[in-house]
Amino acid sequence: MALALGDTTASGVENAARSTSCSLTPNVLLVGRRNVFRAKLSGVAAARTRASCVGLDGTFVHAARGKTTFEFDGIVPPATAPVAGITSVAVEGPGVRGRAPVMLLRPEECLIYRTSVRGRKACRACRDHAASMVYVSEEAANVGRPHPRCDCPIVSEKVSWEHYARAFWPTGPGAGVSHDRRWDWPAAIPPGLTVSRPRG
Repeated sequence: MALALGDTTASGVENAARSTSCSLTPNVLLVGRRNVFRAKLSGVAAARTRASCVGLDGTFVHAARGKTTFEFDGIVPPATAPVAGITSVAVEGPGVRGRAPVMLLRPEECLIYRTSVRGRKACRACRDHAASMVYVSEEAANVGRPHPRCDCPIVSEKVSWEHYARAFWPTGPGAGVSHDRRWDWPAAIPPGLTVSRPRG
C-alpha cells in the first residue's frame, strides 16, 4: 500500500509566482493547536518580507546563501483536514511559491490499527502479529494480515501525535504504512522528520 502525496493550500488559488524548494521545521503540524514553525525557501535571490502558510502569516527571519526563512506562530485552522500520512502545504509570498512535505495531524484522532487475538484461540503467527504490528489505517491492517486465513478482528488504539508521526513518517522502515514494535516503541525518529520547535 502506498500513500499518495496530497496537496493542501491556504487559499486553494494558484498564482503566477515561481516555484521553489521548501522545508518546514518542525514538519508535523497539529490541526486546531498552536504551532511554531519555520519555513525555509531555497533559490530566493532577494529577501521576501511576507509569506503565508496554512492560513497563518509568517514573519521574515533572515536571508542568506540563497535561502530565505520565515517564522510562523499561530493556530492551524480547525477546518484544515488532517491526513493519514504525508501531504504538502504551500508557502506563498510576493513572487515566490514553495511546497513543503508535512504531516497534518489532529492530536485527539491519532489512531493506530492492529489485529487482536483477545478471547480467541489464535495460531502463533496471529499472536505474534497482533503483539507486534501496527498500521496507519484499517485498510492497511487488513492487507497486512499474517496469512490468508487470518480472520482476527482489527482494533484501533489511540497514541500520542509524536508516536504516530515517528511510526508513519514515510522514510521509516515501514514506509509510512506499518511499524513493527519489535524494532522499537516509540519508534526512532526517521530521516527527514523534525518534531521539535526551531531554535535561534
